[in-house]
Amino acid sequence: MSSSGSHLGMRVCVIFFNLGGYHLARLDAAHEACRLSGWELVAIQIAENTSEHPWGNLALPEYVTTLMPFQEGAEPVLSDQKLLVDALNILTPDAVAIPGWGFDFARTALKWCQRQRRISVLMSESKFDDAPRRWWKELAKRLLSVRHFSSSIVGGQKHRSYLKRLGMRDDQIFEGYDIVDNQYFINEVDRLRLYENSEERPNCVLGRRYFVAVNRFIPRKNLTTLIEAFAQFRERLSSSETWDLVLLGDGPQKVELHSIVQKKKLEARVHFPGFQTYKEICRWYAFADAFVHPALTEQWGLVVNEAMASALPVILSNACGCFPDLMLEGTSGFSFDPSDQNELTAKLLALAHDEPLRKRMGMAARGHILTNYLPQHFAKGLISAIHVAQSGSGVSRTTGPQ
Repeated sequence: MSSSGSHLGMRVCVIFFNLGGYHLARLDAAHEACRLSGWELVAIQIAENTSEHPWGNLALPEYVTTLMPFQEGAEPVLSDQKLLVDALNILTPDAVAIPGWGFDFARTALKWCQRQRRISVLMSESKFDDAPRRWWKELAKRLLSVRHFSSSIVGGQKHRSYLKRLGMRDDQIFEGYDIVDNQYFINEVDRLRLYENSEERPNCVLGRRYFVAVNRFIPRKNLTTLIEAFAQFRERLSSSETWDLVLLGDGPQKVELHSIVQKKKLEARVHFPGFQTYKEICRWYAFADAFVHPALTEQWGLVVNEAMASALPVILSNACGCFPDLMLEGTSGFSFDPSDQNELTAKLLALAHDEPLRKRMGMAARGHILTNYLPQHFAKGLISAIHVAQSGSGVSRTTGPQ
């Protein structure tokens, strides 16, 4: 091990498949925290661009190494594992933060750490109820993957609980993984809101109030229930109230969703602006009145972080991984059972009828994010996880960056 016998001079490598805005916010915070600790942070992204997450042209810091220029499809795949091994051999990190255990490149990175006797930090947002679990698969994860990681950084309570089921000690697990660049959304959204009648305001809603949802159009996102609940919601509104629903995104369920909207005669009230890039999405947050996330299952739900940073009240499915951590019930928004359309309708009505409540909840949501979910919390979790792995005691010698 090149320098892991000492806390000084550590080189830390963080691997992500593809870097978007929120990855860069986490990395920059970790880079600064490492610098203050006398460490060095480097990063590897497997693919610079993918068809699944077209982030746009993001300026990458010089400490990032990219292995492939482009990857097609939804499944993160590294075409040649030797690319990653060679990069790790050149960078020679003392600790490697690895996203999950299921992808080939993650297993390659973990094996490299085992062979070189380096610290391996698991970055995980998996939870027990993501999918049906079979005992023999869970045993394989425990014995072949999780037990070989030195420590971990996770999203929140549900993810911590699942890792404990898979055999990792509670004192090896730190939180702060699921973080976005809050300040980016705050700055952009607040700037746009200064100009209420600007041309930035989406034309399709024509000044009307609207709920916004951001998803891939796939069944587990539960958008059919959202549309049905919105139709019911509109039936209960008074004739003087006008609310729209904006569904941002794209995907294989698009035709089905359009069909439901037509059947309900809501073409003038439900809008499909398409996929919005990281730079474009702020204008939709800026002029929305509330955010809805109806997923049947979701490992975390980073769009909820974005909406809360944008000071929007949130109506959130209690099946989302972020629910126990982000939702302050009745304070930052409302939760609901995603299988209960009537409950979702009731929550839509509760927000629609109370503008002062929406504003209070929006500010409470922003306050909660700014207190507990900053990029610096990712940096703190990462450094604490490395210290625990170094000490071997299960007790961190540092509180990490503040």
